[in-house]
Amino acid sequence: MIEDSNALVERGENDIRGPALRHPGIFDALFGIACLVSLIPITYLAVEELSFLSDLLEYGGDSSDIVRSIGYSLTILLTVLVVGMSFLGGLGKRRLRVGSGILVIILSAVSTLSRFQEWSGDRREMQEVYDYRESWVDFLSAPHNHMAIEFNLLVLIIGIMIIRR
Repeated sequence: MIEDSNALVERGENDIRGPALRHPGIFDALFGIACLVSLIPITYLAVEELSFLSDLLEYGGDSSDIVRSIGYSLTILLTVLVVGMSFLGGLGKRRLRVGSGILVIILSAVSTLSRFQEWSGDRREMQEVYDYRESWVDFLSAPHNHMAIEFNLLVLIIGIMIIRR
């Protein structure tokens, strides 16, 4: 009977303290490190894309493409960084985890809105230049269009999972 009451007191203390901090296992550590290492080629590709877009400015390119490219690259970079840090246990504090998740969700929303603004211009150009009218559903069924939405949806889901973890 005394042992049962001691177990009850111990269990009560653990409930008050909350769950113990979870240390990453070998899979979590390897995946987190892989995410952080993958930031190097992702950054390289983002810089190359910016270089290409800045070269296009000489030939009548649009500066809004550079701003969009920075936004899309930041979304990818920060998502991979947050996921890597989460798997490595670097987001142990609730505030940091929630803040990181909200940041990823906001970037996903801004990226999605930017895509729709860009696509709206593309559709308008197709109507004016080529006299070609298609519905949004037909336009979004093109692989390069719906894949961007799927990516942003996955980033949104990752943000929610980071907050809930």
